[in-house]
Amino acid sequence: MAEEDTKFFKVFARRVMKNPVLNRKQMALEILHPKRANVSKEELEARLAESFKAKKSCCVVYGLKAKFGGGRSTGFALIYDSEDYRKKFETIPRLRKMGLKDKPGMARKMKKSLRVKRKKVRGTEKSKQVAATGPKSKKAPK
Repeated sequence: MAEEDTKFFKVFARRVMKNPVLNRKQMALEILHPKRANVSKEELEARLAESFKAKKSCCVVYGLKAKFGGGRSTGFALIYDSEDYRKKFETIPRLRKMGLKDKPGMARKMKKSLRVKRKKVRGTEKSKQVAATGPKSKKAPK
């Protein structure tokens, strides 16, 4: 009995609207979890997929905030019509967080240092320049 009480949570979908331009349903979530600290996004996505008859991979939950005093949280959810639309319209940082998109290869600082190195040489030497990897060497103290 006690184990079931700690797993219990209720999800209320508020302000549900269909967005035909982005091929998704958008909603604000209100989560009641009286005997829990919080509810994971995976559990919420599974519950939304079950209640809206969608695939779990098409659901996105974000912006969860716990209310003061505990037992209640709010957040937002998007339910896309298909996985292709999710990859097409979802923001890049969220896609990276979910592992659907790779991070850019070189850091900004590395790109800048490579550009400066290439400015200092002429001709075919420019293509031979490689970005420095690792920390800068520090000067020896005097």
